[in-house]
Amino acid sequence: MMGAILAQLALDTAQGYGIYKQGKKIIKTGEEIKSIYGSLKNEESKLKESIEYNKATAKKIKGYQDEQAKMQYEFNKKEISRALEGNLRGVLSGYVSARENLEQEVMNVRSKLAFNDIKNVEDSSIKSDSISKLNSEAKDKANIIAQNQMNEIDELQNQTNNYYYQSGLNFNKIQEGINQNYLVAYSQAEMQLRKDLAQLNQTIDNGNIAGGSLVNQGWDIKVAGINKMTQAALDAAKSYAMGKAGANLPGMPSGEVKEIQGTYNNGNDFSKNWKHKNFDLKGFGGIGGING
Repeated sequence: MMGAILAQLALDTAQGYGIYKQGKKIIKTGEEIKSIYGSLKNEESKLKESIEYNKATAKKIKGYQDEQAKMQYEFNKKEISRALEGNLRGVLSGYVSARENLEQEVMNVRSKLAFNDIKNVEDSSIKSDSISKLNSEAKDKANIIAQNQMNEIDELQNQTNNYYYQSGLNFNKIQEGINQNYLVAYSQAEMQLRKDLAQLNQTIDNGNIAGGSLVNQGWDIKVAGINKMTQAALDAAKSYAMGKAGANLPGMPSGEVKEIQGTYNNGNDFSKNWKHKNFDLKGFGGIGGING
């Protein structure tokens, strides 16, 4: 009986220990999962470094674009100034040419008047009036040429100022676009960082939850194994105690009826024990009950 108890104890203990070891493995796996996901926290600094690099890159790009825009603006101003200078030379050249043509015209008329013969006072008066008229017309034409030149210069100046103004507007617009692009890139970097950090933290939390669930499951299995081994020991002790108690109890009757010697069935005939063959009330005292 003791061998059977020990065999059952060994079997139950082995099963409980197997469950216990399985729980330990599950706990270890859960802790490893939590450790792996916990190590992802180190990726946070890498994400921040990456975002800082992106922001620094955006700032460098902005600096290059600002420099290029400024260079283009300065180049445009020089081109406008050079165009103005060329146009002024053209206006002045036209003015000089117009004055020279006028002077040549006046000289030609005067030459013709000089070669005309003056025969009388009337002819002299006509010649004098013609010269006066010529001088007046030449003066008017000179004033017109000068006025035209001034108008052209004013128009050229206005046109140049407009070119400068448009160039400045374009430069400001380009600068605004560069600044806007930089702000958008900077904001996108910040938003991407927040999004990546949120996703990273969510991943870590999910890993910790999964690992924690395995750890809890492992502990439940481990406790179940311990309980099974404990119960096996208790059952073995109980079986042993019951067996021991049963061995110490006195023997119980088996149900067989034993004969009592000299009382009945002693091998004598019934007729030999009675004096009277006929049984009646009178002979009852002869048995020895009453009289005896």
